[in-house]
Amino acid sequence: MFFALYYAYYAYIEIVRMLLYTKQWSLPQTTPWLVMLLMLIPTYTVARGGSRILGRYIELIFFLSLMVPLPYLYTLQDAHWLHLLPVVKDGWRPILSAFRESLLYYTGFGVSLMLYPFLEHKDKASAGIVISSTLSMLAYLFIVIVCFVYFSPDEMKLYNDPVINILKTIQFKFIERFEVLMTSFFLFLFSTSWITTLYLCAFCTSWLFQRQDHRPHLRLLCLIVGIGTYFYMPTFNESGRIVQFFGRIAIGVEYVLPVCLLLYMAAYDRLRRRRIE
Repeated sequence: MFFALYYAYYAYIEIVRMLLYTKQWSLPQTTPWLVMLLMLIPTYTVARGGSRILGRYIELIFFLSLMVPLPYLYTLQDAHWLHLLPVVKDGWRPILSAFRESLLYYTGFGVSLMLYPFLEHKDKASAGIVISSTLSMLAYLFIVIVCFVYFSPDEMKLYNDPVINILKTIQFKFIERFEVLMTSFFLFLFSTSWITTLYLCAFCTSWLFQRQDHRPHLRLLCLIVGIGTYFYMPTFNESGRIVQFFGRIAIGVEYVLPVCLLLYMAAYDRLRRRRIE
C-alpha cells in the first residue's frame, strides 16, 4: 500500500507538471481536463500491456531521444564560454546547497524492486541502474552547460524555463515556432515517467488485492486522475511546492529505505547463522 501511494503521487506530479508545460507552450486555449484526457488515453494503451510492452515503449523512446541534443548543439554557435568563468565564483556552499534538490531528479531506480523478478538477466540489473543514472547525469550536465554559455548569468534569472526559452532562438524557414515542436516531443520523453509509475501503482494494488489482471485498477487510476484534474488544477507555483514536498519523500524511499533494508538483511543473516551454529 505504501509503494502504491508513492507511485501514484509520483505519477500525478509528473503528468500534471507536463500538462502545465503543454498548456503554456502548445495548447494555451485548451481546458486542462481535455489535455489530461489526451494524455491518459495513450498512457492506458501502453500501461495495460504490462512490463514487457512498457519496456519496449521506453526502449523506443530512448532511441528517439538521441536527436534531442542536436537543436541544443545548434545554439552553441552563439555561445559565450566566458560565462562559465570563474567556475566556483561564490564558493562551494551554493553548489552543495543544490545537492539535495538534484537528488530528486535521480530517483526512479527504486522501480527495480518491483521489476527485478521479471528480469531475464538479473545479474545485469545493478549495471543497468548505474548506466542509466550516468546517462541522466550527462544529459543534465549537457543542458546546464548549454544554457549557461548561451544566457548571461544575469539573463538566466529572467527565465522560468531556460531549457525551452533557448529553443525560441532557433529559426527555420519551414518551422515558425520550433519550441512548440520540441515541447510536444518532450511529452514522449516524460511520458515514460508517469506511465511507468501509474503501471507500478496498479501493479501494487492488484497484488495487494490478489488480482492477476492489473487493467481494472489502471482504468480506475486514470479515471481518478482525470476527474481530479476537472475539479482542481494546480498552478506552476503550487506544483513546485508539491514537488518540493515529494522530494523529501522520494529521498527517503529511494535512498534511505534501501540502506535500511540492507542493514536489516545483514542483521537477519547474522542472527540466522548464529542460530544454525
